Amino acid sequence: MEYGYLEQYYTGHNENGRLLSNHGRVEYLTTMRYIQRYVKPGSRILEVGAGTGRYSIALARAGHRVTAVELIQHNIDVFKSQLTAQDEIEIHQGNAIDLSIFADESFDAVLVLGPLYHLYTEEDQRAALCEAKRVLKKDATLFAAYCMNEATMIQFCFRGDGQNMLDCLEKRMLTEDYKCISTPADLFQMMRIEEIDRLNSLCGLHRVQIVGVDTFANYMRDRINDFSERYQHNYSVLATPAEGLSGRFTRGDQKQFGRLPGITDREYYTNSNHVPVYYHCSPEHKAKIEGPYHKYENAGHIFYVEVDGDATHNPEAIMRIVDLMDKYDIGYGSVNHNRNRCMDCGYENADDNLTECPHCHGHHIDTLQRITGYLVGTTDRWNSGKLAELKDRVVHK
Repeated sequence: MEYGYLEQYYTGHNENGRLLSNHGRVEYLTTMRYIQRYVKPGSRILEVGAGTGRYSIALARAGHRVTAVELIQHNIDVFKSQLTAQDEIEIHQGNAIDLSIFADESFDAVLVLGPLYHLYTEEDQRAALCEAKRVLKKDATLFAAYCMNEATMIQFCFRGDGQNMLDCLEKRMLTEDYKCISTPADLFQMMRIEEIDRLNSLCGLHRVQIVGVDTFANYMRDRINDFSERYQHNYSVLATPAEGLSGRFTRGDQKQFGRLPGITDREYYTNSNHVPVYYHCSPEHKAKIEGPYHKYENAGHIFYVEVDGDATHNPEAIMRIVDLMDKYDIGYGSVNHNRNRCMDCGYENADDNLTECPHCHGHHIDTLQRITGYLVGTTDRWNSGKLAELKDRVVHK
């Protein structure tokens, strides 16, 4: 391994600021969400390649026992400068391919969220994963992050007028099937899913889930703005509508790939950049995740919060949600709650699953709901995917 390029890069790079930017915030919050899903409270966690401590500090303050390993001295200095007297984090300088200072099966979870970006040979990649597995307790979870080849192709090689692509081809930085060829001087190693699968197989690892922690939205916005200027037409980006996509696409993928846990095991796909409807979180957590995308999707987007009870009787709660929309630059939002109306006597309330009017005992009940951004009085016309999504919705509180 060559470390000189990394030392030079990270000494002059504001890694801490990157994860605090809008783009980096999405990466950070998404990663933390999955750590919280798979790691029990009070766990002993090892972060390999801890950088400036963004994850380690947050996890320690959440009650975990955290040990951090970082290669670059500058990052360690920034890391330590952020610690308080109450932070108990064990910090070591070292690299991912040699964790011999730790005994076998010492940790409840291991995070390798940066080192595999910079390991260029399969031998080193395999060594890092095998070391992480060695110090991990049996049946515990290893979190590994990679720079994905196709994402890099889209965001870098096709940016601007295509000159980046021409430069890469001229310098022989791409194979015939557009695999990026990296050297230590290029800093980042690009991977394809089949290469990750091979490493997992060689190291005896079983994938639980694969997650994209950021997206192409910022690249798409730049390209669309360029098209508008170049062709003098109004091009724009629209957050994908859900009316037909949810059920139809999922059925097609289930037919081709089967029911894959966490991917095709429901009757619908989560729409656009939304937090899944079944995920329990606060309105603010939801706004933090979804808000950064709205500035890129200026042709249409929506943020909504599900509340229980009759929202018209709690204007303070509605005002807090409106304040969140302002705080996180949300362009269009709604507050969802049931509104039942008896068509026989006109009685109204916000009870869940109302089938009989408590006033006249009639059964002709109209329920006003927001399904795909529209207020509807009946679900009779909606496809099975949207009905399944409606059934899965949870209150945000």
